[in-house]
Amino acid sequence: MPPGILRNSLSIGKVTLGFPARLLIRTKEGQRTVPSSKLDKGEPLTHTALHGCFGCGQHNRTGLRLRFYVDDTGQILSTVRLAGRFEGPPGHAHGGIVATLLDEAMSKTNRAQNIVAMTRHMEVDYLRPVPLRTTLQLTARHLSVEGRKHHCAAELRNAAGELLATGKALFIAIDPARFQASKPSMRAMKS
Repeated sequence: MPPGILRNSLSIGKVTLGFPARLLIRTKEGQRTVPSSKLDKGEPLTHTALHGCFGCGQHNRTGLRLRFYVDDTGQILSTVRLAGRFEGPPGHAHGGIVATLLDEAMSKTNRAQNIVAMTRHMEVDYLRPVPLRTTLQLTARHLSVEGRKHHCAAELRNAAGELLATGKALFIAIDPARFQASKPSMRAMKS
């Protein structure tokens, strides 16, 4: 459903988008979206309340600190600029980081629908090397739902629009109450 706009810790700044979008944010009170008018003004926006997610946790100093947006079609959008610390082959992203980008974007297709789901299976096709220190576009969408099974897809492109990697995943919806009960506190994550 939603593709995301990704940002890492070195690229946080003004948001400029060329498409209608809403920022998906999570707070202690729940989840809400920010209207596209805020994005059109290029205002910096926060993505999430305190948590330590490597992909989207804004307080994880070693993570990607990704930010995601939902466009008017329900796709997740993100823009990311990967720092040198995510290097695999010289000058290019490590394959595990590429897989993380795709997984995070696909997971947000579920979050946008208030569905708590965990990745059960994921396939990644690495089509071209993913360059570091350049703008990349990430999109994701929901493909289908069968009971608790949510099928999603994602794409990673360079600024010229060339397809660099694709992913498909199966997510299994879980009971949010059980998920919340199993979450460690931020204090435990910092130690």
